[in-house]
Amino acid sequence: MTTLAFPWPHICGGTTEYTLTRVDNRTATRHLIVRDPVLIHEGNSTAFRATLFRDDGRLVADVVCKFVHGKRNFKRLRREAVMYRGRLKDLQGKVVPKFYGVYEGETVKKKLTGCIITQFCGELSEVPFFGLSWDSKIALISAFLRLHDAGVEHGELREWNVVFTPQGRPYIINFDHAKSHTCESMKIAVHRPAPTRQAFGCDELFDACEEMGLWAPSYILYLSIARPLEYTESAEKLATLAPKDMDPEAALIEAMMAIGEYRRRCKRRINCDWS
Repeated sequence: MTTLAFPWPHICGGTTEYTLTRVDNRTATRHLIVRDPVLIHEGNSTAFRATLFRDDGRLVADVVCKFVHGKRNFKRLRREAVMYRGRLKDLQGKVVPKFYGVYEGETVKKKLTGCIITQFCGELSEVPFFGLSWDSKIALISAFLRLHDAGVEHGELREWNVVFTPQGRPYIINFDHAKSHTCESMKIAVHRPAPTRQAFGCDELFDACEEMGLWAPSYILYLSIARPLEYTESAEKLATLAPKDMDPEAALIEAMMAIGEYRRRCKRRINCDWS
């Protein structure tokens, strides 16, 4: 049986040490010690960055200890552990963190407490997916593809579930909403017009591509209606789509404005301008 000693820090200073027991692998027998925990997140879960040691003083890793309270939240934590020990096993240390177990016990709230320990891989991005550099976007969508190739749908591929190393390498975190998945997405053609959601074949990857702006606009918006891109050749051509009873000069002005906005959209996407 593996046990974990965690020094829970208090707001007013000092710590209280709690001992938790590993529950996802009861055959492992060792005592692990957490040192220097620093709070990095507080919400539905509480997360600390810390250093993990063996009881002989040997360093294990720089880690994140994520705590949850109550049976329902603990069940989700154990489901996350199943993913790490199963479909995510070969991706650990590559596009997802290394996994160091799930532990249970009682801590400050005097009720069932669960803790999952994973490798600390980096920091959250300060910009949304759309504002990432193109190198980061390509690395990130490649990581998402590897996840889906492993048969995992994350369930919430958003900015708060991806961290980056100082070198810009992405790692996907927080798999408590993940589930098994058979991906049927088509090949992602960056800078090409976006396919339809139905034709693409995978909702999660489709949404990620749109969030990052990987695809070029597939239409121009004219008079609040999506029009084919062939009409962006000139304002005069686009204006031919105006209602018959619309003033021709007004139709042309609206067409010029629509083409201008379309070109600004394209420029913002290429420049990763999310402002």
